Amino acid sequence: AVVVAIMIFLNSFIRAFVESRGIANFLRWVGLPIVFLHMIDVLPAVIEAL
Repeated sequence: AVVVAIMIFLNSFIRAFVESRGIANFLRWVGLPIVFLHMIDVLPAVIEAL
């Protein structure tokens, strides 16, 4: 539940404070998945596989 709450908070933060549409899209499509993988502790395995 904490992971979902933080993801919703970050998305709301991006919508409220990032004015550039391109940067906002980048943060939503690239940044949020990276944060999600980090929060569920899978990011190191993904990085290692790459």
